[in-house]
Order: sequence, then structure tokens, then C-alpha cells
Amino acid sequence: MKEINAEIYINWDNDGATVKFSDEEAEKLLALWKEAQDTILHDVEEEDYWEKFDPWLQEQAPDLYEKIMKAFYDDLAERLCCYGPCDGDGFVSFSRDMDGIYFDDSNEVVINQIFPPSE
Repeated sequence: MKEINAEIYINWDNDGATVKFSDEEAEKLLALWKEAQDTILHDVEEEDYWEKFDPWLQEQAPDLYEKIMKAFYDDLAERLCCYGPCDGDGFVSFSRDMDGIYFDDSNEVVINQIFPPSE
């Protein structure tokens, strides 16, 4: 298992998630990240990677994309409820009931970049 960090923008605020991948999944994701850097992201400013990388990753590896997003949403839901009265901090729209938190479709959530694990 490898942990890989993903930089995620939610409503244009910088956030992120640490995701546990199998060795095979991690290798695939890191190879895709390298390919993206060498091709679609070659002339793009780092803070704008999401414009090309997010839809490209969704198309190239929907399973890995969903795993990253699930980890992000799970972590965000835990942070919203564990560190306060579960009212959020104004930058994300959500509703809640006794079963948990539900994030509204009005939120813009995109993956900006992947950070390879440090050796």
C-alpha cells in the first residue's frame, strides 16, 4: 500500500486528500500523472492544472479518480463534524441528517495535481 497526496480545489479554496492505493494502483496513478505533466500540462501554470488534469484523469482512470474523490469527501465530512458544530466554515455547501453529511451539487470540486510519495 502507498499513500499519495492529491491537491484538490473545492470552490477554489485549496484543500487535499491523502489516499491509500495498492502498489498497482499507485504505479498507474503516478504513471498517469507523469504522462499528464509531459503532455497536457506542459505549458500550464501549476495553479491551473485542474482545468486540464481533472477531466483528463476522469476519462483515463475513472476508478482512481473516484477513489481520490471519495477519500476527499470522507475526510472533509469528518473534519466538518469533528472540529465544530457541523456547520461548516462557509466555503462549502452541504446538508446533513442523522445518517451523515451530503454535499450539494453546487460545490466545484476538482483535482489540481498529484504529489508522489516521498522516498
